[in-house]
Amino acid sequence: MGELRYLQTSVALVLGFIGSKMIAEYLGEHIPTTVSLAVVMVTLGTGVLLSFKDQEQSKELEWDIFPEIINDDNQDEKDEMPK
Repeated sequence: MGELRYLQTSVALVLGFIGSKMIAEYLGEHIPTTVSLAVVMVTLGTGVLLSFKDQEQSKELEWDIFPEIINDDNQDEKDEMPK
């Protein structure tokens, strides 16, 4: 779960929604099960997708920060290849 950076926030939002739904039910308002499931799925799915997107961007940033290391590694491989 350490790699899914936004999952904890998504779970907190889901728990907040469930708590709100319980209060609404107590006050006489009914929220359909399909709506509740949709909110939960969209919230958790968004958290996972944002986490994956953030991982991709951080990997791209690593490549941009250290291009000389990557280029040096590739140069060593080219030197070792037979001609």
